[in-house]
Amino acid sequence: EEDMAAIAQIIAEKAHPDCRVFTDEVYEYIVFDGLTHSSIISQPGMEERTVLLSGHSKTYAMTGWRLGYSVLPTIEEAEIFKNLNINFISCTPPFIQEAGREAIESPLSAGEIAKMVEAFDRRRKLVVEGLNAIDGVTCVMPRGAFYVFPNITGACENVGAMEAFAKMSPEEQAESSPSTLMQMFLLYRYGVATMDRPSFCRLGSEGENYLRLSTATDDESLLEGVRRMGEAVHDADGFAEFVAQGVPA
Repeated sequence: EEDMAAIAQIIAEKAHPDCRVFTDEVYEYIVFDGLTHSSIISQPGMEERTVLLSGHSKTYAMTGWRLGYSVLPTIEEAEIFKNLNINFISCTPPFIQEAGREAIESPLSAGEIAKMVEAFDRRRKLVVEGLNAIDGVTCVMPRGAFYVFPNITGACENVGAMEAFAKMSPEEQAESSPSTLMQMFLLYRYGVATMDRPSFCRLGSEGENYLRLSTATDDESLLEGVRRMGEAVHDADGFAEFVAQGVPA
């Protein structure tokens, strides 16, 4: 809340009146440890500056329905947004819109959301505990959403990913990273799907050896994935063979 207030104050003092803050709040209900979501739009003077985006994919588990919504500062901006949306992607089918409205208005939703968040809470603890038991991996406990973001620097060193990356040409390095090599190794040799750090903006990613894992599946699959990662970080020979054969693009 303090950080949000400080950001709002800087915007109010420094930004042009036409400047807009875009805030993606699709995980607003998936928070843990007694925390509550706070939006910058609630800060003084920010309602007339903020474009808020959210949707049904996360809170209501309506992935694939492609249903979301936006709150804009003025009617004029909302009209422009509507016209762009209609012409770019046509229109969400009416039955999906009705389902989305029911999800928001139904008195049953709050209880179902609470059960879902409880499951995500349990899964994040299972996964973080398992990751922190792996040699060369450290992971902080996330406080929202359904992802974990472990630091795999030690694991990259263990299997030889640092050395393999250093041997790449500058052109190859520009499209890769030690965490990218580990991501590919885990996927193709151990059947574990993750995302590397550069996938979330290459700027500032140099030397940041992280992976992102989703906890949006059953406990058994998550524990099996962590177990396989624990095997992979000790498979230096397998990694060397994988790199020698050519890392898939």
